[in-house]
Amino acid sequence: MEPKGKIIVLEGLDGSGKSVQHRLLLEKLTLLGKKIASADFPDYDSFYGKLVARYLNGDFGDVMEVSPYISSLLYAEDRKDSATKLWNWLNNGYIILINRYASANMAYHSVKLPSDKRAEFVEWIKQLEYETHSAIPREDLVIFFNSEVAVAQSMVDRKEARNYTTHQRDIHERNSGYLSEVAQMYLQLCESEPHWVRLDVIDQATGNMYPPEQIHERVIAVLQNRHLL
Repeated sequence: MEPKGKIIVLEGLDGSGKSVQHRLLLEKLTLLGKKIASADFPDYDSFYGKLVARYLNGDFGDVMEVSPYISSLLYAEDRKDSATKLWNWLNNGYIILINRYASANMAYHSVKLPSDKRAEFVEWIKQLEYETHSAIPREDLVIFFNSEVAVAQSMVDRKEARNYTTHQRDIHERNSGYLSEVAQMYLQLCESEPHWVRLDVIDQATGNMYPPEQIHERVIAVLQNRHLL
């Protein structure tokens, strides 16, 4: 039976404004009277989420020292714990807004591999997350907030201390070269995956991020164009 609800995923580098957009979209859809559910991954309070936190804190080594097949599995296990809840929401007609999903596993961990191995890894992630292992539902839309690495890092530096790391930047955020590769992988996925949409959040005239409300209006336009509103 076809699920009654929809899943909308917001993706981007840390510091790209996706959490703010997640909140604004929740508020908007609630005002419109939609049945809304929300999820945010990873869940740092879960069993596997705590291992993700240790990975991001550098407890298991630097970002390129941990195999992508191991690091991505931690994130997938964390989502697996929410699979039943997600399916229940979906089958009961909820619009589910998710801050990071399996899509992040594809972008962040594939770039640890040589470029000619990345497409194969993305397919492995799809099988891992949606089919043989976690069996989480597939999303209907991914919106990627395309920022610039330096801007995203500066936004991270303004954040208050976070409970999953003892550092201002985690092992992903502190590696500019790695983040550039991740951003490029996100852009490639926007080209190859029909349900992915790129949304540029940097004003090229000023080098600054567009105001949150302006970005939000463009998010709403994307949802309308995709007949999700």
